[in-house]
Amino acid sequence: MMMAGEQLMIFDGTFQGLLCAVFDIYEYRFGEVNIQQEGMAQGSVFSAPHLVATRPEHANRVWEGLAKKIPRPAMQQVYHTWLSEQPEAAGAIVRYMRYAFSGVAHMEKDYGHEAVRYITDSAKKVHREKHRMEAFVRFQRSRDNL
Repeated sequence: MMMAGEQLMIFDGTFQGLLCAVFDIYEYRFGEVNIQQEGMAQGSVFSAPHLVATRPEHANRVWEGLAKKIPRPAMQQVYHTWLSEQPEAAGAIVRYMRYAFSGVAHMEKDYGHEAVRYITDSAKKVHREKHRMEAFVRFQRSRDNL
């Protein structure tokens, strides 16, 4: 749901596209944004959407910049949240990255912040699901019926 004054951003649904959306937020100096995937976007009558162009050089610049702000495990949590494929994950990742780029020290441990809490919880869910799948695969029947 769009709030008044939010800029609607539409990206291609890839992780690189999401990183490029973060790049565009700073390049175009957008305030509040509503980020949605192409084909799933619900526009607003009052504002034109910003279509995010996916450029690998912009995505790499954002990812490398994030690596300077947060530790590697926190970066993995961001990517695992993306892998969760939850509809609200893209927005939470964008809010998390904006918080990281704001310069707050050790922001990845600020569980009072809504985006940090979402990223942490989603990454844990993905990790648990990965562990369950590995356990399931490990106990499949072998060729000699063991």
